[in-house]
Formats: sequence, C-alpha cells, structure tokens
Amino acid sequence: MTEEAATTPEPWSPAHHPEAIAVSEAQWWVWTLRLCAHRLDEQELGLWLPDPRQVDARQFVVALRQVEYATRLMLKGTLLDGCPAARSELETARQRFLAKVPGVIAARDILIHFHDYALGEGNRQNKQKQRDGAAAAARDHWGGGYNPATGEFRLGPHRINIKLALEEAEVLFDAIYMAAKAFDDYQAAQREASTS
Repeated sequence: MTEEAATTPEPWSPAHHPEAIAVSEAQWWVWTLRLCAHRLDEQELGLWLPDPRQVDARQFVVALRQVEYATRLMLKGTLLDGCPAARSELETARQRFLAKVPGVIAARDILIHFHDYALGEGNRQNKQKQRDGAAAAARDHWGGGYNPATGEFRLGPHRINIKLALEEAEVLFDAIYMAAKAFDDYQAAQREASTS
C-alpha cells in the first residue's frame, strides 16, 4: 500500500452518516410543509387549474409522511444505541406526531398507492373488501380534498388539519435534530476517549 493510499480517507457515504441524512431530509420536507401551508392560506387562485390549493394539500400530506420517514431513519438499527435518552425522546415525539396527526400514514398511502385503493385492493382495505366487497372498500377510502373553510384535508375517512399538522411536524423535526446532535456528541466523546 502506498503512503498516499494509506492517508486517503474513504469516500463519504450517506451510510456513514444516516443522522445527517435524516436531519437534511426532514428539514427539506418541513420547508415543503411550510410552503404548502403558506400557499393553502392564500386566497388568490391561479388560472392554470380550478384550485391549486388542492395540489398543495396533496403534497403536504406526502411531505408529512416524509418527515416521519426521517424519524424512522434515526430510530433504525443501532444508530442511537449510545444515546438511550435521545432515542426515547425521539420515539416519544414520533408517537405524539402520530397521535396528533392521525391518518397521516393512511392518507399518504392512499395518495401514493391510488392504483390499489381505487380498486379496493389497498393494504388498509383488505378486511372491508372481504366483508363488503371491493367497490365499497374503494368508495370508503376515496374522495375529499382540501377545504379552505376548515383548513383540513380529507381523503376518505382521514382528516388532517393543516395548521396543526405543520406545528407537529416542526416539533418532530426538532426531535430529529436533537437526536442527531446527541449522536454527534456521543461520537465526539467516543473519539476523545479513544485518543486519551
């Protein structure tokens, strides 16, 4: 091995720093939520379609789920094993988010997997499909949209209050950030201990 090869660091990989990816992705999706929420509040409508707020509301729901996915990345595997308090706080924040924004996972699933839900074949429709038939399962998980009067997005049986969901996503992002910081602090302490 040459001296240069011995001193060349291994190329950076997201697999080496999933905490950084979790914070970065969560931040991008929270910014998406803020943008959508801001535009949903606007009264002036664009001319290119009947109501562009319907587009933003759908994107908002997808972005909510992406923030939750960033939480899952932080909680995955052994990443926070050296930071049990941070893991616990992040798990608590995730549970709070899911409790305060019920239906976020299901609504996103319907939007993303519309090809299954429109036929009554979505994962959440199986029991109802067996009991009531595919048409009833499809009908009950469809329809709705953003209602500016209530500030809610509805899709089938799921209702998401935009303002509350944004607030809770920001709380969840803060927990992701703090968990990543705890992990960074833990790693720095480990490095310091190993060089002492």
